Amino acid sequence: MVATILGLLGGLAIFLYGMSEMNRSIQRASGNRLERALSNMSENKFKGILLGLVITSIVQSSSASTVMVVGLVNSSMLTLAQATNVIIGANIGTTVTAWILSVAGIDSNNIFLSLFKPASLGFIFCIVGTILLMFTKSRRKKQAGALLVSLGLIFVGLTLMSDAMEPIAENESFREILVYFSNPFLGFLAGLLICCVIQSSSASVGILQALVLASSGDTILMGAAVPLILGMHVGTCITAMLSSIGSGVNARRAALVHLYFNIINSVVLLLLFVGVTQLFFPAILTRPITTPLEIAIIHTSTSLIGAFCMIPFSKQLIRLAVLSVPEKQNEDLKDLPDEKFLNSTVVALGQSRKALQKMAELARENILDAMRQIKEYSPTVALEIEKREELIDTYEDKVGTYLVKICESDLGAQESREAAKFLHIIGDFERISDHAVNIQASAEEINDKKVDFSEEAQIELSVIIAALQEIVDITIRSFLSDDTRLALQAEPLEEVIDQLKAEILNNHIDRLQTGECSIKNGFVLSDLLTNFERVSDHCSNVAACTLRADQDFEFHEYLSQVRENRNRDYLESLRQYEEKYLKRIEH
Repeated sequence: MVATILGLLGGLAIFLYGMSEMNRSIQRASGNRLERALSNMSENKFKGILLGLVITSIVQSSSASTVMVVGLVNSSMLTLAQATNVIIGANIGTTVTAWILSVAGIDSNNIFLSLFKPASLGFIFCIVGTILLMFTKSRRKKQAGALLVSLGLIFVGLTLMSDAMEPIAENESFREILVYFSNPFLGFLAGLLICCVIQSSSASVGILQALVLASSGDTILMGAAVPLILGMHVGTCITAMLSSIGSGVNARRAALVHLYFNIINSVVLLLLFVGVTQLFFPAILTRPITTPLEIAIIHTSTSLIGAFCMIPFSKQLIRLAVLSVPEKQNEDLKDLPDEKFLNSTVVALGQSRKALQKMAELARENILDAMRQIKEYSPTVALEIEKREELIDTYEDKVGTYLVKICESDLGAQESREAAKFLHIIGDFERISDHAVNIQASAEEINDKKVDFSEEAQIELSVIIAALQEIVDITIRSFLSDDTRLALQAEPLEEVIDQLKAEILNNHIDRLQTGECSIKNGFVLSDLLTNFERVSDHCSNVAACTLRADQDFEFHEYLSQVRENRNRDYLESLRQYEEKYLKRIEH
């Protein structure tokens, strides 16, 4: 008995490992194209369903594709409506595995046909795959080899489970247990629990197929098979639900859409199956399942019927999910990236972008509030600035660490450039907020010490503050919208702010000589101007990254080139900004 249980568990372990490795091999070979296809998906309902079907058919796991979808929703790369369409398609695509495993039902003495039995296919795939892995140098051939080995392990695991189940299937006590599964509601619950433990409907259905293969043809009855499979449809949602823990509101809603879809679909189909068969076709309930192919047919037909019936009600599913997970206020850390999505580069970078967008907005709020403090100081606003600064520091630490982990992965050229861009920008946003705190400190000093600038100095400060507000607005808006035309305006404005700083300091020295300003006021003014200039420098860096995101570059070198090779557009923007700001303070 111990050997039988070990054989069953060992076969299951090999089967699950094969499934996991096949999923990983396909994702490596696709080079993030699967995630990119999802993130670029349109709102068209049927295209979304088809895409979910195709991707799940490829990765052989609705759990994997749904987790991918949850990550994309959490990164704001997919809307909840788009995610719902993909989830509906994924529930159909996951049935492909059962059809692949249904070749186990081939029963023939023909040598050619016997090669398609699981034991034969498993060993053939493992042998060919190992040869490709060990004796070829081509990356694509090695990827194909890894895929074949993983597929071979699936069939080997199925064979081991089937062999281990033969004595179990013939055991009278086991048959008595299976009788209880003839009760549709107990069968449904059993399927749900099995799939929750294994976390794969494909693997759970594979176990059922192995049991059919091991039995003499009368172990599993139709009345038990249908409820078991419907229960497995619900149990497979456990993976997506676990992946959504700690994610944003919409990610949790996407996981609930998957859960509600399968619960409603499975419960309705179970009630219809029980009602219709009991009333009109009671003999079907006691009909034995004789081949794995029949399991595949049940699996696919229940998924198809459920999907087509639920398509018209996709909006109602979304509403139900929204009601279940209402918006929460003050979720300050909700945009931090989640490490469980690091295996998917596109999703991980999407999460990083979302976190950077949050940092950008916080930095803008801080710098604008800090400049307003100079004229109208408020202790309450000062506390808000400090609070945002702490939050931005948390984001810099968490997102920076996350980006480093992304860079340790095998990135494509485009992903590598985007990660490098984010690593550059994250420090600039944090430094902008640091300077906002410095400006706030100067504003507090002006308020506490009753520093009174001359009328001319106040005018000059208002001019440079207006210029700084504009460059911050240009920089943040260009980053959030990836607007390169807008980003082009930052560098000439940064040059004008440098000129403004120099002109204001010169004017201050002139006023010192005439006694209009004091040295004490000069120290505060100098601190303010230094922080203004540094903020504009960081804005210039961010704009440069936005402009050159599609190329490998060192942005300080790029900025030097821009300043040396001024084109007509640059010079025209510079002239306009000089007219708008510099002319107002020149003597």
